[in-house]
Amino acid sequence: MTRTLFEELFDPIKHKGGLMNDLKGHFFHSYNDGLVEWQGKVISNPESGIYLVQLYEWVVGAESCRKLVNIQDMIQWSFYETDKEMRNSYLHSRKE
Repeated sequence: MTRTLFEELFDPIKHKGGLMNDLKGHFFHSYNDGLVEWQGKVISNPESGIYLVQLYEWVVGAESCRKLVNIQDMIQWSFYETDKEMRNSYLHSRKE
């Protein structure tokens, strides 16, 4: 079974100290009712369980706004190591 990046980062067995909580620098898609809602990048982890994310516009990909998000709200998000991976995933999902 293929594990998601989120599962790898938050595997308490793999990371003996507990949750790794290192999503900084990863790109993501968030979902609402099964559809991609946001695209962006995790900027920082200012407080335990809270992440600052940079959102990007859909048409041109320019930075739009930043939001603070609780880790519990990110459980169903898809995370990517590069922006290219994020874009490819979105383009592939639109063809299906």
